[in-house]
Amino acid sequence: MAIGFFAFGTLNIIALYIFKGSRKFLGDEGKAGKTKKMFSSIFRKIRNPLKYIHYASEGIAFVLFLIHGISLTRSDDIGIIIGWVTASAYISYALTGFIIWFRFKPVWSSKTAKKVLNKYHRSLILLLVVIVVHIIHIVLVD
Repeated sequence: MAIGFFAFGTLNIIALYIFKGSRKFLGDEGKAGKTKKMFSSIFRKIRNPLKYIHYASEGIAFVLFLIHGISLTRSDDIGIIIGWVTASAYISYALTGFIIWFRFKPVWSSKTAKKVLNKYHRSLILLLVVIVVHIIHIVLVD
């Protein structure tokens, strides 16, 4: 169930990469220009609702992941260890997201800290690593 909320929360990531791709690869003239403008107007309309959907669904997934992990820590096989590795990566994503969302003063006042947090939180490679490790965890446990 948590993985469903996690996947649903990535809708804004998909929309963002479609928007970025349309800006980068489509020209400004003809049909490509019209398509580029269409993607831009759609993204600007759905951006804020998707942001709040992202916050809510990822928050629910975070709570469900923690409940699931805490309830299954009694055994000590490799599946549990990989599960906690996945959870720690997901927790680091969540913490950077909370820092970005709430703009905590000690961290948010530094420009380099902002850049590092945003790059880490928006890293597609790290997201794919979390997903792959989670799939390995699911395969080993089942």
